[in-house]
Order: sequence, then C-alpha cells, then structure tokens
Amino acid sequence: MIPIQGELTTISDLRLSTTNAVLHVRVSRMWEFREGGNEKGNIKHLDLVLIDLKGDAIYAEIPLDVIPILKPQLREKLIIFIGKFVVEKAKPGYKVVHNPYMLRLNRRTTIATSNANDLDFPKYTFSLTPIEILPQFVKNKECFLVVRNTAGGLMMRRIIKLQNLSLPVDATPVEKIDLPNEVQTHVAFEERNLLQLNDIDPFTQKDERYQCTVTIIGIPEKQHWCYRACRVCSSKMISASDGFQCTKDGGYPSKQFEWKYKIPFIVADGTYTLEFMMFERRATELIGKSAETLRKYNDLDIIPNEISQWIGHKFTFVVRILYKKSMRTEHPSFEVLLIKDRHGKQAVLPLLNTQSSAQETGTSSALLPTKDLPELMTISSKTPTD
Repeated sequence: MIPIQGELTTISDLRLSTTNAVLHVRVSRMWEFREGGNEKGNIKHLDLVLIDLKGDAIYAEIPLDVIPILKPQLREKLIIFIGKFVVEKAKPGYKVVHNPYMLRLNRRTTIATSNANDLDFPKYTFSLTPIEILPQFVKNKECFLVVRNTAGGLMMRRIIKLQNLSLPVDATPVEKIDLPNEVQTHVAFEERNLLQLNDIDPFTQKDERYQCTVTIIGIPEKQHWCYRACRVCSSKMISASDGFQCTKDGGYPSKQFEWKYKIPFIVADGTYTLEFMMFERRATELIGKSAETLRKYNDLDIIPNEISQWIGHKFTFVVRILYKKSMRTEHPSFEVLLIKDRHGKQAVLPLLNTQSSAQETGTSSALLPTKDLPELMTISSKTPTD
C-alpha cells in the first residue's frame, strides 16, 4: 500500500492527461538552476532527475516559491513516493533526459520516503554516443549535449534528436451535439461558499460540481476576454510560420480559428474572493452575443461594455474546478457550468476579505469598475498571467 493518495504508476505511463498519479522513484540528481548559468546568478528553480524501477527517467522542476516547502524533503539518492504533480511537455531547448514529458511540482505536491531496497533502484541514467560520430552534431541546435567533469570521473548526458511529427493534411471537424446532462437538470448540488471552494483539491476533486451564490466584483484588466479557438476542438490556437496551429496534445491540422469567450470574472461572497471563468456557451447565454460578434468591434485588451455591465450583479452558479490551471496556482479557479439564478444588481458589493485569494492567484492586477458603481478596491497580483 502506498503511503500517499493516488494511483501508483510508472514514468513510461505518464501522459499530459495524467492527474492523480503517484510515482515510486529515486532522486538521481538535484541541482539549482540559476540565471546566466553560473553559480552567482539568482536561483530560478530547483531541478531533479527521477528514475523508477524500470530504469525510465524524467526531469522535474520545482518553482522558486515552492523550493522552501519541498527541498527539505528531498536529497540525491533518496527513494520516494511522489504525488500531485503536473505533467507537461518537455522543454524543447533544455532536455536533461530522453522523455517527451517533464514534471512540474507545486505547493500541493506530496512526498513520502520509501523503505524500498536501495539495490532495486537504478542510480543513474545515461546514453552513450560513440566519439567518432560526435562531429555530426557540431552546430546542430536540435540536439542537447552536456559533458561534465566530476570528482569521480566523466559524466555524460544523452544526446536527444528533436523531431516534428507528421500530421494528416486534412481533417473533418466533428459536429458537436449538446446532450442533456446533470447540470441541465434539476440535480441538487452541494452548496459551498468561496472560502470552502478555496480548499478544493484539483488533483482529487476535479470532477465534483458545487453550487454557490456570489457577486461579480470585477474583471482582471490584463487578461483577454476571448481567444482564438480551433474550429475542430476549441483548443487555443497559437501563431505558427504558416498561420496558426492548434495547441492540443497530439495536434490537429486545422489552420482556421474562431473567437470564443474566456472571461475571468472576479467574484466575492463576503467569505473569500476567487476567479470564475465563463467560456463560450455560458458567456453567450449571459451577454446575448457571441464572442465573434463582440470581437468585430472591440480589442482584446479592452473589456467591452456588454461584459463589464455585469459587475455588481449577483448570481447562483454551478461550478467545477479548472483543474489544469488550478494545479499550477496556490488558489483554485472555477468554470461556470450553469447560471442557476440571477439576483440582480446589488446596491452594496461584498467586502473583500484581507486574506482573499484575488491578491495571490493567477489573476492579474486591477478590477474594472463600471460608471454607475462606487470605485472598487484595487486587487494586486504578485504573479502576472497571460
């Protein structure tokens, strides 16, 4: 029986969709990554190489603000159980081991020391490259090679060739059919206030739905209110050399996009303040216009009046945690699944709790007040977001 919550898995079975997994691994290497690549630079993050019983290895990264929490529990050669980590694509320009994925640890990451037999676990990971073929990698920026002299001799890191996957040139969009689900029926959901929602664990409670009554008190002014969405799967589209490409894992060959809502409302109820996100379907229901329509007359950086007019209105929502985003932040964000009740515009806004998360989550700096509302309190952020 593993000592921490989650499903025991191996490094080779990790995927971007992995959420509540536990790894049984050895800390093969641990080092500080510093600015400028020298010992005098400021620490940017703590890096690890983890190896499991099968000999597979993966690179893991601990953000600067989490180092004081996790570093005391780690040391080289230690065998551990580790859970509540985020699986990401490996960095294209910094590959310490041969693995398409990497781990990003966080404040919720759990670590427990294992009493496994030390001789059962591999201690090092490496691959050998014949010296006679090294010249072919000269000036080849697609490969990463580290050779380091150590007190015990020469330690080599593997050479990795990065390749682009060939994708089909055509794809037929799948027609989306909306079927009734529990959110659209008269199912009773557990009532939670925002202080209670702040304790939701994105690793273990990602499928739970909750009902809450809140007031919209602002919109982060440094976040966009809509995004370029893939016409096939609605994932975010990013700029590419030949136009735009879908960011979904595995990729879609679609080059066309449409604008869809992604509105980060700041909500409060007197107990706490959190971020509630509205996507296309619910935002269109609220606003009465599609994102495509609003985008024709409004910039991404300016919140349209059709959106900001809802500041000060009180609603009863059914929500679910945005687990992928919340895994990376100290405080969770939620998606609005259902607008259950509308209570109208409020004469008085809920007071901001001095310990409210809006100051510390991934939401950005200021609230956007409307003309007929009293001036809202500024919400600052230590960590700006995209």
